Amino acid sequence: MSYELVAAALGELDEGSAILRVGHSRNLRWANSALTTNGDMQTTNLTVVASGAADQGRRVAVLSGQVADPAEAAALASAAQQAMRDAAPVDATALPPGERRDIDEPAAELDDSTTETMLAGVGQFLESGAAQFGYAEADRVTTYLGTTAGTGVRHVQDSVRFEASARDDTGSTW
Repeated sequence: MSYELVAAALGELDEGSAILRVGHSRNLRWANSALTTNGDMQTTNLTVVASGAADQGRRVAVLSGQVADPAEAAALASAAQQAMRDAAPVDATALPPGERRDIDEPAAELDDSTTETMLAGVGQFLESGAAQFGYAEADRVTTYLGTTAGTGVRHVQDSVRFEASARDDTGSTW
């Protein structure tokens, strides 16, 4: 349903673009050398840029928000379109035509083995003997860009975050 959200937003715009970021993350938290929680989260955020010609330049408005379905995406774009009509003219240019690439592919998610892989790595870290505290997170974000000028592209970006500290018997933390 990812690109459908972009398409719904573009359908409300005379001219502009829609940028959808779909994130999937898995995380682990530990304290006193024991796993305390783990999580699996999904986020969907849409940014709509509405633009149009004006007597002295162009009018532009940008709105962002979390959306769950095409109706919410269309409502956000409609609000951006109205904000653009109410905006003062600025020095801006029209969108150039663009390419289409991978736009119909679904948002990429982390597979189930991600948590097990993180657990194995954290388990080795926790075996050091000192009291361990920390957080580990793996993220995969799929970004879709669509424009009324025909651009439609998709990009997937992975990231990993690891934070840890340890405390010895004297209370010293590092």
